[in-house]
Amino acid sequence: MADGIHAQLAVRPREDCPLGRVVSDYTVRNLVPAQGETPPQVVLEDEAAAVTDDATLRAVDATKETVVCRLDPDADGQDGWACERCPARCPAAGFDHLPLRPYDLSVTDEWLRLAFAAVDEAELRACMEALDELGQSVSLEALRTDEAAGADTGEPRTVLVDLNDLTARQRETAALAVRLGYFESEGVSAAELADHLDVSKATVSEHLRAVRAKVGRQLFPAEHDADEGDG
Repeated sequence: MADGIHAQLAVRPREDCPLGRVVSDYTVRNLVPAQGETPPQVVLEDEAAAVTDDATLRAVDATKETVVCRLDPDADGQDGWACERCPARCPAAGFDHLPLRPYDLSVTDEWLRLAFAAVDEAELRACMEALDELGQSVSLEALRTDEAAGADTGEPRTVLVDLNDLTARQRETAALAVRLGYFESEGVSAAELADHLDVSKATVSEHLRAVRAKVGRQLFPAEHDADEGDG
């Protein structure tokens, strides 16, 4: 049994959610979920003029490189947050509905990256299932566990992943994504990665989503699969 697990989950908001459209249409640097009567805020790497005619966004501050906007899908001029698609469980409304609260949040391309510190794999799996049940794409992107037996030495547990479960194109895309720093805040974007591979951005996103899903299933197999393996 592991003493603790640190993991990063990649979450893609629903396409029919206002936040899902914003992360798809703009380059989002940061997201601050709603707090009390204060609606969610997004920091965009765009000029204020780019959001002038967008009823979902209300620019409140701008520099030469970024614009801070409040997310206001109802455009009613009132503070607060209301999302008809996922009113209480939209990522923009925060993560109070999850078994764990993420201790860090970042945004890269169309994905939110949530960092969690869990007691065990079951606790982390419960977070993944809760997000998945809401219709949001979710996958495991990074994992570090500390085994109780190695607590004195501080050695992490080694997690083996069978890459043969991936297609050649998926392995190529994932390897290049790592080499070019796609999974890091200062790395390439999905569009830049697509240019390197001479494919569309949508194709890159699909390959990486498949990689995340396949690797996540290996690291956290369904409980009924584990039971079958014990038999």
